[in-house]
Amino acid sequence: MSNPVREHYEKYPYPSYPLFLLGSWKDLERVDLDRWGLNREARDLWIVGCGSISALMFGRRNPRTRILATDLSSTSLRRLRMRLWLHGVHNVRLEQDDFLNSERVNDFDAIDCYGVLHHIEEPKTGLHKLARALRPGGVLRLMLYSMRARAEIEKLRSRVQALKIANLKTLTAWMDDEEIARLGELSSASGLADALLHPLVHVFDEHKLRELIDSEKTLEVVKLEEKSNFILTMRKNS
Repeated sequence: MSNPVREHYEKYPYPSYPLFLLGSWKDLERVDLDRWGLNREARDLWIVGCGSISALMFGRRNPRTRILATDLSSTSLRRLRMRLWLHGVHNVRLEQDDFLNSERVNDFDAIDCYGVLHHIEEPKTGLHKLARALRPGGVLRLMLYSMRARAEIEKLRSRVQALKIANLKTLTAWMDDEEIARLGELSSASGLADALLHPLVHVFDEHKLRELIDSEKTLEVVKLEEKSNFILTMRKNS
């Protein structure tokens, strides 16, 4: 059965960085599991929708943690596998997998699902799958698109869809004709494809976010940020 999201990331793996890019130790603070509010050591981490680089960052910063990194895209996983090999990171196991088919229960002390739930048909179902896989007392980090932060991109994306633009070459030519600046997320090919060609996107306001949070009673929010998009840290009830 066709999966448009998987097909999108096979064609446009995200994000796109040089293979040798590492980032400073300080840059990796946000993936330091000791800062996530766990009351114990994180023995097992699941990175859901790992893309082409995040598991490298987690693996470097958390060398004692067993890490499972899964993604729909074999292309993204090939790039990630090369990065892990180049940089000698050995505590990460990769699987091509749709987490919505997961039957994992109480398997992980921490789960990272950064920029994934807003690309599935029913985010509440996805959140339930993640909660089941988390051990009691474990933490889950989510990033979800904010309606405010995505307002201009969503307007552009609607125009692109109305014109039935389906590839980067046509998209960039149209943007040049319309004199649309390629700034921020739109400055790279992978960012442009992810922002404007993605087949499935949800955006959240405070009401939709609250509905999602309230749909999973086993989780409580311990931290919520909206510097641009929503970033939540949630803990599973003991």
